[in-house]
Amino acid sequence: MEDLIVSSSSSSSMLSSSQENPATTLQQKLQYILQTQPQNWTYAIFWQTSKDDNGRIFLVWGDGHFQGITKHKVHKSGSHPQRKKVMRGIQALIGENPDGYGPVDGDVTDMEWYYVMSLAQSFSLGDGVPGKAFSSGSLVWLSGENQLRFYNCERAKEAQTHGMQTMVCIPTTNGVLELGSDDMITENWNLVQQVKLIFDSSGINGSSGQIISFSDIGVVTGFQEEEAKAKK
Repeated sequence: MEDLIVSSSSSSSMLSSSQENPATTLQQKLQYILQTQPQNWTYAIFWQTSKDDNGRIFLVWGDGHFQGITKHKVHKSGSHPQRKKVMRGIQALIGENPDGYGPVDGDVTDMEWYYVMSLAQSFSLGDGVPGKAFSSGSLVWLSGENQLRFYNCERAKEAQTHGMQTMVCIPTTNGVLELGSDDMITENWNLVQQVKLIFDSSGINGSSGQIISFSDIGVVTGFQEEEAKAKK
């Protein structure tokens, strides 16, 4: 399952092979960043700023794109029927395959699962890798199992557990771009500058920045069971 798009915008498809040209929408920017890099990045997520009822800023899922793992690294994670159920539920929630029984081809890998589960997450300032990057205004670049495992953040540990070797959070004016890869990738300042140029040069279009709760699709219990198994 590759080129996985999960968007909180009702106009976006969760599962599609988008061939749009780079332009101004958030989804197009994410795909452009992934497709123009010499390194093999697995996914991109843009964490967008929002405000709670008290005016406090926090980060929510703006949009994301899962490009896929490198072909020479096929991670076997076994069969997880519950994961397919969750994927179908998300499809129904965002308006695709409203009966909740649309096709989910093949097994859902650990990295795809990690990516999709990010949809329901949010971060206060200083919380998690995205929150730390945004509050400090500084790049966070973690490469290798040890850096991910021992970084003082649960999200970094989860990334490593699900097969990621590199996790990067780049702060921008409107949020944070998170990139992940199953390859070890060293710091690349050309990438950082490109991200800032693309994401700071104009507003963020094509995303509603909504929080989606998995309780809305009745699969919280299954999700918790999967996470408990992963931590054993």
